[in-house]
Amino acid sequence: MNNLELFGFGNPTSALVQAVKELFENSLDAIQASSKGMITVRLKEAPCKRALEIVCSDTGSGIQSNHIAKLCCGVFATTKAPRGYPQCGKFGVGLKAALLYSQRTLDKAKSCLKVTSTLNSTEFYYAELSVDLDSAENDNAVIQKSSHFGITESHESFSGTEIRLQLPWPQDVGTPIQALVYYFETLSYTLDSSISVEFVCELEGFETCKILCNSPLDPLDRFLGEFNTSYENLAHADLDCNGFHVNCIAIAPYLNVTELEGKCTLDIRLLRYSNHIPLCPTKDLHHCAITTALQACNWKSLGYKCIAGKSPFSPLQLVPQPKGSMRDTKSIIFAIDVTTYEGTTKFCSLTKSALESDYHHGISKCLIHVLDQLPAIHPGLFEQTNPCYRLSLEYAPLVANAVTSILLNSNDLDLDMDHFESDGLFWNVHSTDIIHGRLLDKIKGTLNKQC
Repeated sequence: MNNLELFGFGNPTSALVQAVKELFENSLDAIQASSKGMITVRLKEAPCKRALEIVCSDTGSGIQSNHIAKLCCGVFATTKAPRGYPQCGKFGVGLKAALLYSQRTLDKAKSCLKVTSTLNSTEFYYAELSVDLDSAENDNAVIQKSSHFGITESHESFSGTEIRLQLPWPQDVGTPIQALVYYFETLSYTLDSSISVEFVCELEGFETCKILCNSPLDPLDRFLGEFNTSYENLAHADLDCNGFHVNCIAIAPYLNVTELEGKCTLDIRLLRYSNHIPLCPTKDLHHCAITTALQACNWKSLGYKCIAGKSPFSPLQLVPQPKGSMRDTKSIIFAIDVTTYEGTTKFCSLTKSALESDYHHGISKCLIHVLDQLPAIHPGLFEQTNPCYRLSLEYAPLVANAVTSILLNSNDLDLDMDHFESDGLFWNVHSTDIIHGRLLDKIKGTLNKQC
């Protein structure tokens, strides 16, 4: 397989993020069939200082021993049987790309996929897998080593799988760790309460990094608790579209009522989900249907202009129009979830980092309902502007300039003499500024009467 960068394995930084996502999301698919489940993702130093190891374990259904070699199957093939619920893994290429990248960047002895799995905890199967890079048909992995062992003592039956993979150490390991922490933190807002996820980073140079995503609360209550607010402070809408569902929540947390007297610059922190799985921020974030739909909203009606932000975690920014006083920038959070229920999710690329534009129309319709709610929730921050007021604010000065120019440059005008009477439009005019000012007032007054 060439061009691994197309699959998210272009360099050690992106490869670490993509490999963790691939391993974790495969585990998440494995536990969906059970009423409850647990997944642990652990990052640790490998014995070789040039590499780190990803360890992903789950309490899912386990893998049959004769299916393990198919974990690294060909592109667009998959070991997963069709199910009645959405799956995270779509292309059947993630583990193969991760293993190929490991083999191309590390010594052969270290670059293998180590799999331990059990169906019922009485028999365990262990295998070390690699891909034959010289084979024209490498749909199945090569099993370098394998073993069986069993447990005969009486115990409570369980199933599950553990997968280990080594990758090269990124030059700046903090960047992928930051992306993964963000990924697992935002995952906690959508996970079912019966599922427990733990992300642990044990790499040298980091304080103990441990994120627990399990909670007895439902996802919405978790979201409200995180930002110390109530449902009444949410702008919320959900919409059924053609083959998918859009759910959107907007909240402006940590804003004191006394600070809301007038508009200020707002950073939009965007949480994007597909089938409840967060999409990691990437350089191509602005090409995502979620982001483009949010930027294209009618922010003018609320007195703002939406521009590109300065961070992949806050990709958009709202700037007051006209610009107000220099006040501290505040934040507003948008959580937008797209769930498919007919067919598979459409992504912009095999990295599954952004959704295709097919979803744009449905997301836009949902966002219209959310924006309509913001002025009632935060009247000091979002002021529903009358359309005629916007016209008078933006276009009346242009019309006044044009009419003033016509008056000044015309040699022959047919004017009603009433305009020169006391209180008329041209009464006691002795400068261009007076003409312009009176024309502007007249145009604004006419527009306001029409509204």
